[in-house]
Amino acid sequence: MPPRMTSASRRRGAAGVDLLLSRHLAAWKERDAVRRLQRLAATCSEGVRLIHPSGCQVGRAALSEHIGRSLAACPGARMQVVGDVAFHHGNVGLQWAWCAPDGRHLLGGRMHGELDARGLLARVVVFYGAGEPQPRAAASSAGGPGAA
Repeated sequence: MPPRMTSASRRRGAAGVDLLLSRHLAAWKERDAVRRLQRLAATCSEGVRLIHPSGCQVGRAALSEHIGRSLAACPGARMQVVGDVAFHHGNVGLQWAWCAPDGRHLLGGRMHGELDARGLLARVVVFYGAGEPQPRAAASSAGGPGAA
């Protein structure tokens, strides 16, 4: 059963989820660990769980460290949302791409996120592999991956 949503998180709706994802994607571009953790605090619950094919991180600090390692391994790469974002009942689904500075697609996949009662990401499950997605229009992928 999805978490009971507060009136604030209900008002978040689709536009609020786009803003949440935009802010979360900004954390995936942030090289400074302190600022990255601040960005994650605004978008993720304290005990957020990131579950992906190569591992699992629990908590904002572990997620921040994972993002830092990803950024160090692929300097200049960026995460972006591709395609439409689906949102209902405290769940969000999207397709993402990790792109090189020249725009080449390095890795992509699907992400499913569950929001807590405050409307923050509490659990993110990532799947790798989704072909070569086409980026969304720049206006709808502001901050723009994920992922998550």
